[in-house]
This record gives sequence, structure tokens and C-alpha cells, in this order.
Amino acid sequence: MGDVIFSDRKNGYDKTQVDEYIKKIAVAYQELYEEHVATKEKYDSLLEDYKKLEEQNQGANDSELISKTLIETEKLAEDIIANARREEAKIMDLTAKNLENAYFALERAMDEVGLEAQKFFGGGDETKKDNFEISKNQDRKE
Repeated sequence: MGDVIFSDRKNGYDKTQVDEYIKKIAVAYQELYEEHVATKEKYDSLLEDYKKLEEQNQGANDSELISKTLIETEKLAEDIIANARREEAKIMDLTAKNLENAYFALERAMDEVGLEAQKFFGGGDETKKDNFEISKNQDRKE
């Protein structure tokens, strides 16, 4: 997915861009999870097959071959799981970075709102403050 840069807007990042990117992350994570589940099912199936073969060939010379096959299968399953975990870590890292960016955008937006509030209430204009208090009190009564 690479590094993503979101456009700045007056009140933070472009919400549409952020939402689209989060959807991409969710899809990639779902695919990774499904691959993990499929790998686990395949591993369990191979293990079950191995156990059946082992029961059928108790004491036979094929048991060594079956053991080697199981070991190779286990290694393959471990490699697949390790790859899935690496991909998951990449996705989680990207998600963390994007959440951090969204947090900073929210902080900036809150700062801007605070500045606007200071402009609104600043300068000793008691009428604006009184009107705001009256409006706030009326909202509470409703």
C-alpha cells in the first residue's frame, strides 16, 4: 500500500481520501486473514492425512517417508504463516501511521476551532458573549 499522503483541508485531512484508504486496509487485512484461515485448514487436513497414513502403515518402511513429508509440510505451513504475519505487521504499521496522521489532523482542526472561538469572544465584545450565553441556556432548557 505504500506511504499515503492525504490532502489538507480547512478542518484536517480529506475525509473521503481517509475513508477510502481505511477501506483498502480493511480489504487487505480481510484477505490476509482469509489466507491465514485457509492455510490453517490446509495444515490441519495434511496433518489428519498424515495420521491416517501413519495408522495404515504402522511399522512399515514408509513411516520414515511419511515423517519426512510431514516435516516438510510443517515447514511449508510455518513459512506461509510467517509470511502472513509479516504482511499483517506491514498493514498494522501503515494503519498506525495513518491513525497518527488523523490524530494530528484532528488536533489541528481543534486548534483552528479554538482560534475561531477566541476571535468570536475576543476583543471585549460583551454582546457576543451575552448572546452566546443566552443561546446556550436556551438550548439546555429545550
